[in-house]
Parts: sequence; structure tokens; C-alpha cells
Amino acid sequence: MVVEAAIVIPLMVSLCAGVLQFGLRLQQGLLVSNAARQGARTGAQQGDNLQADQRIIEAVRGASGSLSGKILTIVIYKADAAGAMSPTCRAMAGQGGFDGEDASCNIYRADNGFAIPDTPWIPLTRSNDLEESRDDLGVWVQVAFDSPVGDLFDLGSTISDYAVFQIEPRV
Repeated sequence: MVVEAAIVIPLMVSLCAGVLQFGLRLQQGLLVSNAARQGARTGAQQGDNLQADQRIIEAVRGASGSLSGKILTIVIYKADAAGAMSPTCRAMAGQGGFDGEDASCNIYRADNGFAIPDTPWIPLTRSNDLEESRDDLGVWVQVAFDSPVGDLFDLGSTISDYAVFQIEPRV
């Protein structure tokens, strides 16, 4: 009886820890997805408003709930027809710091307090014209993932997601 317990108990504890870690990862992934969607929705409504980026950042932080303090990076970008950001912007988003400019994205990082830099993709240039082709605005959010049970199943140290909305026309 003791031998069976010595074999089964560690397996059951590992299984429970794995379920807990996977559930937390799923829950936090949903929060990140919701935050990106809320940021993109806010950006679509703001259009070419000069304070659009600041309002997008506020919307992302507000929608991220308990993960607000764990946000690492927010990228606001001009999406292509498939909803993707430019390769240059993606490369800059994945590295630490802002080592260049891409006229189609703005990168905001937690390590500088999400300060609004001299933005390459100025909100005033975003097209929201009803007659012409409107821009697609994307928001990509990256959040640190810390599991209370450790890195038992190597689910990664970050969670990221994005959302793309077409900028609403001004009538």
C-alpha cells in the first residue's frame, strides 16, 4: 500500500499542477486577447485623433485586468490586407528597445513606462475617409506569464496576441 502511494501521489500532484498551470495560461491568454481587441476597437474609433495612441494604451491596460502590471510591449501598427504588421516592425517588436523606425508602427514598452515617443506612424496620417480606402489598425500585446507552480511544462515566459480593426469613417 505504501509503495503504491509513493508512486501514485507524485503523479497526481504533477497532473494537478499541470492542469492548474494550463488553466492559468488559458485564462491569461483570454485576458491578453481581450485587451488587444479592446485596444484595436478603441483605435478604430479614434481614427486620426492626435491622442489615439494614448487612448489605445489606456484601453489595453484597462482591459487586461490583473495582468496590467505584466504588460511588456504594445505595438500599434498599420495592418496589411491580411492583418499582419510589416516585417521590420515585427523584428523591432521582438527585440528590446526601439532601434529604428518603421513608418507603419509605433512600439511602446513597459520599461519606459509606455511613454509616447516621436511616433513614426502619426495618428494624424491614419486614413478614415469614407470614400477612399481606410487603414486597418492592428494592436499587438505581449504580457509576461508567471505560473505559480513554476515552469513545469514549459509553456513559455510570454503571452502575446493581436487584433485588427478597420478605422471607422468620419461622416
